[in-house]
Amino acid sequence: MENNYSTQEYDQKGLELTDLSCEFLRETAKWAKFLSILGFIGIAFMVIFAIFIGAFLSLLPATMSESTPFSVAPGLFSLVYLVLAALYACPVYYLYKFSVDTRAALDLRNSELLSNGLGFLKSHYKFVGIMMIVVFVIYAVAIVGGIVIGLAAVALS
Repeated sequence: MENNYSTQEYDQKGLELTDLSCEFLRETAKWAKFLSILGFIGIAFMVIFAIFIGAFLSLLPATMSESTPFSVAPGLFSLVYLVLAALYACPVYYLYKFSVDTRAALDLRNSELLSNGLGFLKSHYKFVGIMMIVVFVIYAVAIVGGIVIGLAAVALS
């Protein structure tokens, strides 16, 4: 989709938000705050789960833990959940800051605060986009690795 406005027109006209645009941004900020609060709650559950699973697995008798898939160091599971919680905290924080700054910008009619809020929204989407690329690469490597291991197992048998 091509933009029909030149930079010169944009600079001369400036950007004005209509009442409807402000209302859309206000409602978006409310939903962003709601979702970010749910995200913070989810992070708290992940941290609690990491502590719980680490404590539970360390209490298992050595003979029982060797016969289960949890025979790896119990701290590894806790560490994985803590790392995931830390990764999840960044986009949730950005979303929260977008909601707070955007809401304040609309209440105070402050363009600088609106720019800050939109900057946090950009950071949120950038972080989530990069995370999705990383996840897809991990999936692709796992699929190719699974195929290679499967073919090697068939060839060796």
